[in-house]
Amino acid sequence: MGRPPSNGGPSFRFMQYEVTEMDAILQEYHNTMPAREVLVSLADKFSESPERKGKIQVQMKQVWNWFQNRRYAIRAKSNKAPMKLNITPMPRDDSAVARSVPQQVASPIPDAVPATTSASSGRVNSKVFEDLLPFSILLTYLVIYLALLNFEYKMSPGLIK
Repeated sequence: MGRPPSNGGPSFRFMQYEVTEMDAILQEYHNTMPAREVLVSLADKFSESPERKGKIQVQMKQVWNWFQNRRYAIRAKSNKAPMKLNITPMPRDDSAVARSVPQQVASPIPDAVPATTSASSGRVNSKVFEDLLPFSILLTYLVIYLALLNFEYKMSPGLIK
């Protein structure tokens, strides 16, 4: 855990009871950074412990880094935790008035874009035709429908006055 020191010495780790004590202080401060005096006193206390006395001097910066890393981990964990979605069903309105309202189905007609040709190949830009394809299909159906109406009119001229 963590990277080894650049001077080749042993890597520094807090003892479990030190971590427990720092966790308790972090909760006491409501996940905010304790005052500098608290960090210095913790570093001095940990340096004077029987396991470290005369071996490793715990620096205030190491304690400060632990608090920063723990605060970041707590924030990341709380942001990553899945939130329960509060989904309430929408009320249904089954009244006949709402059903009889006509719905608009037609989509807007795209603006006509002139076909462009490539100077080197002389071919027409196919993107223009792809954009106009739905419009041309709609126009084809409209022409067929009008032709059928005209055909029916010619077949039964006596019915329509």
